[in-house]
Amino acid sequence: MTLTHKTTIQLLQGKLNKVIPDFPKDDREDKALIRAYKAGNEEAGMSLVNNYLDIISIIYNHPSNPPKMRKPDNARFITKPPTLNWQDKEDILQEILLQFFTLVHEYDEDFGVPFQALVKGKLFLRFHNNYYREYYAIKCKECEYDDELEGFYTLKLLEHEPPAEPQKKPSDYDDLYKALDKLSHRQRVVIELSIVKGWDSKTIADELGMSPNTVRVHLKRGLDKLKQLMGAD
Repeated sequence: MTLTHKTTIQLLQGKLNKVIPDFPKDDREDKALIRAYKAGNEEAGMSLVNNYLDIISIIYNHPSNPPKMRKPDNARFITKPPTLNWQDKEDILQEILLQFFTLVHEYDEDFGVPFQALVKGKLFLRFHNNYYREYYAIKCKECEYDDELEGFYTLKLLEHEPPAEPQKKPSDYDDLYKALDKLSHRQRVVIELSIVKGWDSKTIADELGMSPNTVRVHLKRGLDKLKQLMGAD
């Protein structure tokens, strides 16, 4: 599920304006909602989100160091995280929900582990490792990636492209396709819109429902990973 509709996000933000006390989970209900959601029932997905608003609220309100959450190995947290504006908070919520529904798709009830154990054990770790660690570093160091940096990375990537040859077969680009497949969905989309279509970060942000700063984070991470996978200097 991709939650980009402003009203949906804003309604959830209204519920999450403070940490929600823990409430009991029903494993049988979770499994029924997961089956319905995987069968295409979007309302079941939102019902599942509401069943876990207590856990989501902890990460949303304390993204730097949420209490009662398993912390990433060797991770450093500070007692005074950067001040977040409304766009920062909206980006954080969207990322939490993205990782939540990724866990929903990965969940296998035949494995015998309750879904709540998966959420408690992995949701914050996924959010931190896939998004917040770099987002947090940018905020703390006050270094934003601007459009000039986007152009720099684009030029660096293009420097390693072979000269155009009309007779080249698509199979010659297998390494590039394989490398792109290893990126996250957001990284692939941002790279396509930035490099292939030439959109700037603000235009991409408006299209994808995120902040320009978040777009730059995904662009830099995606291009860095591509260069690493393809052996670029």
